[in-house]
Amino acid sequence: MGRLTPERRVVGRVLARFFERPGRLDRWLNEEGRELSVEQRRRSRAVLYAALRHQRRLAFLLSPYLPKALHLQRVAPRVALTVGATEIICMDGVPERAAVDQAVELCRDLGGKGQAGFVNAVLRRLARGDDAPLLPDREADPRRWAEVAASHPRWIVDEMAALVGPSEVAAWCAANQEEPPLVLTVPDPARRSQLAEELGATPTALSPWGLVVPPGAGAVDRLPGFADGWFWVQDEAAQLAAELVAAQPGERVLDACAAPGGKTLYLAARGAQVVATDSDARRLALVDGAVERVGGDVACRVRDWVAEPFGARDDDAPFDGVLIDAPCSGLGVIRRHPDIRWARRPSDRARYAERQRALLQGLAPAVKPGGRLVYAVCTFTAAETTGVLDAALSTDALGDFDRESVRALSSGAPPGAESDSVMRTLPHVHGADGFFAVALRRRT
Repeated sequence: MGRLTPERRVVGRVLARFFERPGRLDRWLNEEGRELSVEQRRRSRAVLYAALRHQRRLAFLLSPYLPKALHLQRVAPRVALTVGATEIICMDGVPERAAVDQAVELCRDLGGKGQAGFVNAVLRRLARGDDAPLLPDREADPRRWAEVAASHPRWIVDEMAALVGPSEVAAWCAANQEEPPLVLTVPDPARRSQLAEELGATPTALSPWGLVVPPGAGAVDRLPGFADGWFWVQDEAAQLAAELVAAQPGERVLDACAAPGGKTLYLAARGAQVVATDSDARRLALVDGAVERVGGDVACRVRDWVAEPFGARDDDAPFDGVLIDAPCSGLGVIRRHPDIRWARRPSDRARYAERQRALLQGLAPAVKPGGRLVYAVCTFTAAETTGVLDAALSTDALGDFDRESVRALSSGAPPGAESDSVMRTLPHVHGADGFFAVALRRRT
């Protein structure tokens, strides 16, 4: 047997941490993979993301060969079986023998020397296809197919079905299983045209500033114009949410939950004077770094608007526009962050909704008469979208706000993205992240 490769060791350690307690996948990958080369880091990310993207499908395919369910195994064999099955089932170019042998070595590396033979036997049976189970039929039972074949927790599938109906759930979950495109925001039309030509990029459907970069273009920080601040990475749905503020040159605009900074840069590129706040100083530093690279009239300040609602400080002054891209369950970006589906719990919906309502009510007074308040979340749950909006509009704090037409504010809102003055994008319909946004105008 060969020695365990460094990238598989990193994948194993990150998965072990995640299985014990779901958390910050990207941060852990950076921590564990500090010594990896660029290519090793790329491979480790590919295996790790595939393992989590297909976790339930892999467990189902492994089930005939296990005395108890995969999630009930000890950490070392569970991780080893997951990594081995991922490479056998999902990764082209990895010989089955190498996948099995490396999984055995990984089990030993994680302290499971006594289970190494078990891992070897199970994965060899998987590779041969002995008594392979049949996945649920997509047409006959789309919810079950979405849960097993597309690896989505049932409560998330049910939430999706409540919004789009059972027949669309399979298409939505299938879209979440695809590797999402790299999308850039490029405000300057000449630079956008140059990048499109050099990279073979294509314009986005939703945002006039967006470019979709084809696979294989290279690392973002190596793309032409990066160091000079020509662009930043931002999905087109997020661009559209920022566009709804309709910020004008010279207007004073608040980006209330600014990190990591894409919407702040968008507002500044429109010529607004932006105050960017976040409750987390470390995350706000990301905004500050992005502004330093791209430029713009931006002031970054640490502030928790729930703990300190607008008006709590003597120097609080109202804004022409306020954007609340509120902390949320993040279920609209599962295709970018496959770990979210396993990290979230049904109870998270109500927990996030409580903070979202508090943000809306606490920041409504920050909008000048005639100004605009935009509420956005990268999720689709009823509790965090229409539930939060309806509850907030029934309070005195938002009693003098009216909904605006999303289509009137955005040049890129596609058919089907607006209903009852609400912008909603879905991966399987619009090819973009799942976003919900609404624009409210304060009466003069």
